[in-house]
Amino acid sequence: MNFLNNYRIRATLRSLADWRPPAACLGCGAACRDGLCIGCLDDLPALPCPCCAICAMPVPAGSVCGRCLAAPPAFAATHARFAYAGWLAQAIQAAKFGGRWHAFALLGRHLARALPAPCVDWVIPVPLAAPRLRERGFNQAQELAATLARAWRLPLRHDALLRLRDGAHQARSSRAARARNVRGAFAAPRPLDGTVLLVDDVMTSGASLHACARALREAGARRVECCVLARTL
Repeated sequence: MNFLNNYRIRATLRSLADWRPPAACLGCGAACRDGLCIGCLDDLPALPCPCCAICAMPVPAGSVCGRCLAAPPAFAATHARFAYAGWLAQAIQAAKFGGRWHAFALLGRHLARALPAPCVDWVIPVPLAAPRLRERGFNQAQELAATLARAWRLPLRHDALLRLRDGAHQARSSRAARARNVRGAFAAPRPLDGTVLLVDDVMTSGASLHACARALREAGARRVECCVLARTL
């Protein structure tokens, strides 16, 4: 727990610092002043429209997909603009496993510009288990959440969710295995009210977000919405 508390302090101080984007483009490595060159900005993979209002998966009719109708998740909506594809997918992987926390602050700023500010009371990141956090050195969801909260002037909660246990890497698992991996893995230790914006980097099956949302609703949240940097198709 001391490690988690120290990490939260460092993350808060880092989010308050006068951060400057890297001199090289995150997408192609070319020299630029804003962290992303014009070409890579234009090549940000956009989600096809229309999308399911709940899970952001592209659907022909543009309302709610069949999966969400058959088994509604614990969250009520998903805010997303980018697809997990192209250079963005490669950059997310390289940043996540290469200790490049600044990439998520940079991408979070562009996500905040691409989305209207949601009407929520709290911004809450999906937590990492302590061993994974020690291994990686940062929580990409925390970096995104801090950037979005600052851009939208919304309160950020670091302590609203805990990850009780770690599981297998979700990217390597089937949909059914993803659901098993995260069942009972999250808890909200304190009572919570209002509407929550739950933030993660990538949404694939939605299993982790569903498990987090269920824990938040059990703690008293009236409504949970999700916001992700990228949605797999």
